[in-house]
Amino acid sequence: MSSPTSISQPVSGRFRHVVGELDRAVANSTPGAPSEISEVPPHKRDLVAKLIEENQDVWKELINNKFCRAMKESTRGDHHVLRGFEWYMMQDYYYVASLIEYEAARVPKAQTANDVQTMIQRVSDTAKYTDHFFKAVTAAQPQGMGISTSTLLSTNLCEVLKKYIDLIIKAAEDENEVLSMVAMIVSLQSYYALASDLYKYSDHHDTLWYKFWAEDNFGLGKSCLQQQSGCPHSVILWRFLMTPLLSEFFIDNYRFWKDDMEKITKVFRETCKLELELWEEAWTHAQH
Repeated sequence: MSSPTSISQPVSGRFRHVVGELDRAVANSTPGAPSEISEVPPHKRDLVAKLIEENQDVWKELINNKFCRAMKESTRGDHHVLRGFEWYMMQDYYYVASLIEYEAARVPKAQTANDVQTMIQRVSDTAKYTDHFFKAVTAAQPQGMGISTSTLLSTNLCEVLKKYIDLIIKAAEDENEVLSMVAMIVSLQSYYALASDLYKYSDHHDTLWYKFWAEDNFGLGKSCLQQQSGCPHSVILWRFLMTPLLSEFFIDNYRFWKDDMEKITKVFRETCKLELELWEEAWTHAQH
């Protein structure tokens, strides 16, 4: 059974959860024999690159969202951006906290001993992510973000993330493990792209969003394959393909998704829009 990927302490709870799920999917997958896929070259089986290339309209809109641009350009003293960022991180906490109940409810439904162990491990991992992130958000600066416990606990999960959780749960219940991971592609890819852009191009390294989002989420990006489209740099189109965890996972499991592109494309576009809505809501909070 795979354990969650080791990443630096303050990294996003939602990010940790998705990477943990990908670790499990990689460990449990049974790729086809070489003879089954040898006729299709790897670049044709790269689902992540394919989805980004064929859905540039929603991908560009997400990657070029105004709140992440504001984080890149703003100084530590920008209280509007800080307000929006704090709201975003509190939502991140409630996302993983909300998943504990769902993961625990799956345990009694297990059909095999292996399923029981996998589901218990999921509960344990998600609880660890939640505990870790609670401490990171509420700890006093500079170790944490310094958000008061009362402020955090009086916040509610927003409607956008409720929809996101529903989508992920539906995929987990209705699809094979490979297809269920499609719902998580955008979280990983957009986090890499946005955090890496902020990490590389912001001149303000003392902001909370640089330390608690860009710097730490970029840590995993060091092992990624960076690609850039031929479009102008003013439209941010960086792609960071996790190698081998993400890109190679879908390349190796081509047989499990090759006949479902219409369904996969729909999920990809929907999750792009949900991610964008979340950043837009952070922008709205920053304006108040």
